[in-house]
Amino acid sequence: MNKYIIALAAVAGLAAAGCSSEMPEEGKTAFGMLSTASITLNVSDEDVTSRAGENEIDTNEFIIEIKNDKDETVRKDALKDLPEAIELPEGNYTIHASSPGEIEKASWTPYYIGNSEKGFEIKENIVTEVEPV
Repeated sequence: MNKYIIALAAVAGLAAAGCSSEMPEEGKTAFGMLSTASITLNVSDEDVTSRAGENEIDTNEFIIEIKNDKDETVRKDALKDLPEAIELPEGNYTIHASSPGEIEKASWTPYYIGNSEKGFEIKENIVTEVEPV
């Protein structure tokens, strides 16, 4: 009979430990997710003379940089190469987008660059979506 009481106490103890609100230990970083599927680019071609045959601007090759609040790049990829979601440490971030290539070499092809108007915050265990860039 004592074996059953001890086993029941052990199960109850494990269950109680499993119900704790898991706070990151001191020195540990909490992570959240950025839904990169929500990243869309609004490109305005108002100031550029249109050329024959061009109706849309293909943004798949545009470079996306995700920067933290210290203006450090934490991720950089072509829009088409981004996974559906990226795990990031908790904090504040911004998105920067630009045409592929370098602005100095963009003689005929227009060079586009833009930033997210609002930054976004990553919170622990939450998937964050962003507004268009």
